[in-house]
Amino acid sequence: MPVKTIYIVRHGFRGNWITHPHTGATSALVPSPTGIDSDPALSSYGVGQAEELVAALRAIEPPIDRIYSSPFYRCIQTLAPFLRALGREGAEAGAILDPGLGEWYGTARFDHPSPASPALLQSLFQDLSLRFTPSILPSPRGETIPELHDRVAYTMKCILADCARNNVETILICTHAATIIALARVLTGKVPVDNEEEDFHTYTCGISTFISKEEMAKRQDSAVVISADVEETSVPQTSVKEVVPATREDGLPPGKEPVPEAWSVPPTPYPEIQAWTPNQPIPYTNWRGTGLNGGFVCTVDSDCDHLTHGAERHWHFSGDEAFLDPDSDPDLDPHSGHEAATEGSGIRSGYGTAVHDQADGVADSDVGEGGKDNASASVKDDSNAVDRAKPKL
Repeated sequence: MPVKTIYIVRHGFRGNWITHPHTGATSALVPSPTGIDSDPALSSYGVGQAEELVAALRAIEPPIDRIYSSPFYRCIQTLAPFLRALGREGAEAGAILDPGLGEWYGTARFDHPSPASPALLQSLFQDLSLRFTPSILPSPRGETIPELHDRVAYTMKCILADCARNNVETILICTHAATIIALARVLTGKVPVDNEEEDFHTYTCGISTFISKEEMAKRQDSAVVISADVEETSVPQTSVKEVVPATREDGLPPGKEPVPEAWSVPPTPYPEIQAWTPNQPIPYTNWRGTGLNGGFVCTVDSDCDHLTHGAERHWHFSGDEAFLDPDSDPDLDPHSGHEAATEGSGIRSGYGTAVHDQADGVADSDVGEGGKDNASASVKDDSNAVDRAKPKL
């Protein structure tokens, strides 16, 4: 049974870090729980956003069958209050982590940091699924924007195939701004000529909804039948189905295997999907134009009505965010060689500049993220305005 509804949420406000544009060395004002500078926790403001997200996700219709997340700390932390509220049990209960849904970093001469290991994340969060089977591992040397789209498309192809095999109709995904834009384009098949066009929104803890075109057609046909029948008084409610847990080839229940110490991609169990091989081009998924699996329609674009302060920190593409300029001199001034970005305004700067977000009090770009952030940042406090780190071509 194919997936009918996909909800996508961006993580809440987070801490920042600095990345040296030549060496890739990172530093952060506030240590990360994972020990990885570029894997920050949410700020206290972001924690509040995550708490406000719970009621909206619990009331959403149709209800969520399965939850997926980027393996970066801020995304799991955003989902944690909702997962605790659900109180589900079993291997299918918690968030399924997939690096294919992870952060986007621009191409570089050095390796970008990877997310924490499954074993470490399992020790930090109680509400994770015990399934650690990534669809794909993003290149440690970063990606161009087209490569990001293809990586996200392949990941979603695998996720949708797994859901169809296991009778899952409605899923929730928590991820990052750039990944959300790529997801929206991959699902709808709509790609602007200019990648920097603001076609989909990415507010922190905003909720977007995508419904399959097949399901939309069925709903429209049903509405026509009901409106034509004067005797119809109510729409029959769909019964709640049982989600069948995924099975393993060795016959053991899912989750009985030990939690892996490192991310690795197993052979694809889906004959219809070409296997991904490290250091090789991402398999073609034929999503452009129609969208994956016949396409989806975006019916809700980053809704923030559940948040006290509403829509904040929108972000959009601004170039390939690459770390490949050999002529920049980071010693020219304290911000040289770093990029500053303001998510609230979508502003980005290049070498030798810094942009501060005086409206939100924290500057935060969600791609190739750098800079620094006070863990208790508030939208009312501009003393914590910070700069971002990342050069551009």
